[in-house]
Amino acid sequence: MAEALLQDKRQDLRLRETLPVRLRFLDGKEDFYDARTEDISLGGALIKIEIEKKILGKQVLVEITSSPIGSIITTSAQVVWHKEEKGRILGVGLKFIDVDETRKEEILKLVLEKLFPPREARLSFKTISRRLTEKE
Repeated sequence: MAEALLQDKRQDLRLRETLPVRLRFLDGKEDFYDARTEDISLGGALIKIEIEKKILGKQVLVEITSSPIGSIITTSAQVVWHKEEKGRILGVGLKFIDVDETRKEEILKLVLEKLFPPREARLSFKTISRRLTEKE
């Protein structure tokens, strides 16, 4: 479990977990790109993807498959950085944008279910937020 939780300067719990995702760039095309997460938090995700298109600053629709039975979390994000090698994009950093409370709870539940015992994962977003704030 300790390996799954990344410790850094970010405020949100960050889960190192490989999950299937699909990205659709909001540039008028309907193409989805299959990819995988390297880590995920309430604020965004690191995505492994190989793509040739210039994507820095672009907005995307993200579909995260959050369970073995195929539960999908859908949200919007912006590409805030990318790793490039020999003209190909190999990974992107996404910042989730316009995330409503329902999506926040879904993402938080996903992270907590992987990091903590099931009882803790069932706590509400507000309860977890309050507990994290109290610890600061």
